[in-house]
Amino acid sequence: MASRYEGIIGYEWKGSPERIRMPLEQRAKIFAPFAALKGYSELIRKTEEEARQRYEK
Repeated sequence: MASRYEGIIGYEWKGSPERIRMPLEQRAKIFAPFAALKGYSELIRKTEEEARQRYEK
């Protein structure tokens, strides 16, 4: 059975000739406030610190 996307797989998208492509750094700034796992990096840092303290004892 053929995929309904078979015609576009491997298609090279050339972008819009009327718009300049935004740099990845700028895109990251736009989406940063919408982090799905808000507070996750702080939790990871805290867990790393606790593990480090246990290891040093």
